[in-house]
Amino acid sequence: MSANDAGPSDRAVQGPGRSAAPPSKEAVHLAHERPDDALTGFVQADGCQLYYEQRGEGVPILLIPPAGTTASTWGPVTGELARVAQVITYDRRGYARSADLPVRTVSRHTSDAATILEHLATTPAIAVGTSAGATIAVDLAVRRPDLLRAVVAHEAAWRAIRHVPTRAQLASVTRLAWLSVRKRHEEAAETLLRAAYSYREGGTAWDAFPEEWRRIARENARAALWDFRNSIGNHPPAAQLATLRLPVVCSYGARSPRNIVRLTHALAAAIPTARTQEIPGAGHAAPFDATSDFVHLITDVMTSSAQDRAIDGSRAPGPRRHAPEGRVSAVASRAPTGSKKGGTAPIEAFTRWLYRGGRPNSLARTLNGAWVRVFATGRGPAMVATLEVVGRRSGHPVRLPVVIADLAGERYLVSMLGDGTNWVRNVRAAGHRAVLIKGGRTPVRLEEVPVEQRAPIIKRYCQVATSGRVHIPVDPTAPASEFETIAAGYPVFRIVRLH
Repeated sequence: MSANDAGPSDRAVQGPGRSAAPPSKEAVHLAHERPDDALTGFVQADGCQLYYEQRGEGVPILLIPPAGTTASTWGPVTGELARVAQVITYDRRGYARSADLPVRTVSRHTSDAATILEHLATTPAIAVGTSAGATIAVDLAVRRPDLLRAVVAHEAAWRAIRHVPTRAQLASVTRLAWLSVRKRHEEAAETLLRAAYSYREGGTAWDAFPEEWRRIARENARAALWDFRNSIGNHPPAAQLATLRLPVVCSYGARSPRNIVRLTHALAAAIPTARTQEIPGAGHAAPFDATSDFVHLITDVMTSSAQDRAIDGSRAPGPRRHAPEGRVSAVASRAPTGSKKGGTAPIEAFTRWLYRGGRPNSLARTLNGAWVRVFATGRGPAMVATLEVVGRRSGHPVRLPVVIADLAGERYLVSMLGDGTNWVRNVRAAGHRAVLIKGGRTPVRLEEVPVEQRAPIIKRYCQVATSGRVHIPVDPTAPASEFETIAAGYPVFRIVRLH
């Protein structure tokens, strides 16, 4: 297709300091005359120019960067791989030279990765990703298996909220959320990445990264925070993973926290053709922690996939260093190296934001999912537990974390968000039967307390539940009579154990 035939999504989008013109034949020729330099360019993808770098010859390897990184932060991995293969790195949409709004779905990143491979005519490729990049690589295998020969996914956060987090991880998530709501995005992103790259034995790779890498992460803070939201709650379901037929290696670092190792094994178990691989000396930042072992893993996958294709009678395509004219705006150049103050008021504002509109937002649901698992194990204060009740629509058990108010020898649950919350509706629809989980399962009946008896119970609830005192508009130290004015709007249930 010529440039004149290009549709709206194929036409060049003028960006800051970028030429919208397609590459000249001379530019492409010069790129081939300088084999030691990276060929750089821009691929058009639905209104965004995706910046890419291309090195080496042979089997194509697409390196999909994790949160807070770009094409230029893979360190020596690209050079090592370029000795034996054709390496493609790129800035994902919303990052650095691929300037655009932050992406809110994994599928958008997946589509961009597919566009790069198609436009550079470098398929079938090996998709390699770490962290958020690993989630995209797996999703690419699900959606476009025709573009790939194998996948290496290092510590993808598949179904992360189903695994009990460490206390340090929960503290980091809470802090980054608090920073985000105050629009301190750079600090929030640093909190996220410092925690993500932490080692099992203590410390974090973040502190050892080159300052240039940390600067790039801070400059792309918003995109990194969206990657976090996407990767933990926006991933391929198990039913789709079960259809995969491509070889997939789910790797994890020997120094990574144990819950990260567990979720890696869970992902591999969901894919019929997957295997797990531990990388010695590595944590979450495997390309940085253990460069040689990480490269060796990829080349092993490359060799085994080539053997499999030879057995199948397939032939690997020859190298191709540029896309069809009219699709890529390329520059034949050496790759660039980067392109209430205090008190409880901020915490209260953050808590209100989590439940703005009377419903938990995506971050609140993520945090609740983590607490559900923690409380179910028996950990946490005596007044917390996990409540399980049958969903009135799905018919499946629904779990949420709860704070139990104790008063005069009885125990109670209070709906801090009022009468219309899902769990209250589910309890009523289930005939007031539920299960409390706290290291074991206890069947209970939740008896609704009459309005005229609720005031002292709601007062007690506000004294023990920090979130309750934020959402219920009466000071916890006020007399019970003041709670009578709002009692009708906050359902209260007495917990009766069933034998």
